[in-house]
Amino acid sequence: MPDLVRVLMVEDVADDAALIERELRRAGITGAARRVDSERAYREALQIFAELGHRRGIARALEGFACLAAARGQAARALQLAGAATLLRHQLGAPLPQAEQNKIDQSLSGARASLSEPEGKDASTAGSAMSLEQAIQYSLEEQPPVS
Repeated sequence: MPDLVRVLMVEDVADDAALIERELRRAGITGAARRVDSERAYREALQIFAELGHRRGIARALEGFACLAAARGQAARALQLAGAATLLRHQLGAPLPQAEQNKIDQSLSGARASLSEPEGKDASTAGSAMSLEQAIQYSLEEQPPVS
């Protein structure tokens, strides 16, 4: 009996997650898949990826936290987290596919628009100046509810 493959999908689109699951089944891979799509789930995923040292997973979780921050109106935080994720992807030589980058850019467009150009650049620069550990810690900090 083959080992069970466990898949943690950091994916914000349910249809994309379903496609991944279908392709795994088609390839004959028996697995248990879980889609990450909430703050709690991103938090758990980031902790798992950090424990495993899975830097691509960490980058994806940081991107997820950036999009959550943007949706909550936390523009500077969103751009800092996106800056940290971008740096990590650059270090790994693992850029996002263009379609995925477009989704993130769309999610962050409101954050960029709500800050002046210098403020947005400063936030992105601050994120890219974080160490991996600092970026993980920053993303896991509890945020007050947005009123």
